[in-house]
Amino acid sequence: MKPKVIMPKMADTLSNNYLKEKGYDVITVPDVTEQALLDHPDVAAAILFVSPIPNTIYDKLPNLKVFARYGVGYDSVDANYAASKGVWVTNTPGANAVSVAESAVSDLLLLAKRSPWISQKNARR
Repeated sequence: MKPKVIMPKMADTLSNNYLKEKGYDVITVPDVTEQALLDHPDVAAAILFVSPIPNTIYDKLPNLKVFARYGVGYDSVDANYAASKGVWVTNTPGANAVSVAESAVSDLLLLAKRSPWISQKNARR
């Protein structure tokens, strides 16, 4: 029996169906929410975006071994509680480093040219 992984359809598309090609039984949903997990109680792993996952879920998913958080931080999952239930929680540190750097440079340029204040002043006219 192949391990079941639930993940957002977009993540499956972005990964070129990598897990399917490696032999996993992949269940795609628009977003991995508490309800999506409860609809598939036999999953071994889940790839998460930002939907919060409550601590009450672990006792309802007996086969769950991994929550892979797509993004940085653990905002939507209590990693310590998950660990106490035997579930690994991972994330992708540095995945947004380029976007953050681009945003910082853009903000610096906007501030250097005083764009927010000029736009606000022109909007009043």
